[in-house]
Amino acid sequence: AFLKKNKMNILDIKGYDVVNGPGIRMSIWTAGCNNHCSECWAKHTWNPNQGKPTSECLSDIEEILLNNEIDGVSILGGDPLYSTFNRNDSEDLIKILDLCKKYDKDVWIWSGYSLDDIYHKDKRILDKVDVMVEGKYDKDKRNLNLFYRGSSNQRIIFMHEPKSECNFKYYVCSFKDNGYSVTEYNSDYDN
Repeated sequence: AFLKKNKMNILDIKGYDVVNGPGIRMSIWTAGCNNHCSECWAKHTWNPNQGKPTSECLSDIEEILLNNEIDGVSILGGDPLYSTFNRNDSEDLIKILDLCKKYDKDVWIWSGYSLDDIYHKDKRILDKVDVMVEGKYDKDKRNLNLFYRGSSNQRIIFMHEPKSECNFKYYVCSFKDNGYSVTEYNSDYDN
């Protein structure tokens, strides 16, 4: 199929994932990343022009969302915000986020872009996501004992208070009229 250069492509959709986020999740793997972190384990996801257009995957995503056993959705890559930052186009990601919310699924996104960059580029994403795992992977801060992230510089940021207790370091973002603040919790769990 002909891939439009300005849209987000999907590499893979897994209907049962218990590694990338809490509970049983659907994981959506996006194409495209220009962070090119040293020792990245997912270099095969960097090319933004591989995979299928999001529009061809929405019905498959919705079918999995109908499964009541699915607790949430994890969107990874590549970088799910590649199109937002490199093509000025968040619409495919917004369609996926809206679909997840239609079925009341919590959504986690992993991105190498900072919360501040995302806030200033397209705040709609932060309004529709529950958790951002933000920051580039740093091989010098690699720690295999961390929950849901590969290096200690990456932050797990909830867009509202977590619904249950977390046994890991995390942050909560509070939005204000002209910005936001971030508060750290459980700093003694890891670094």
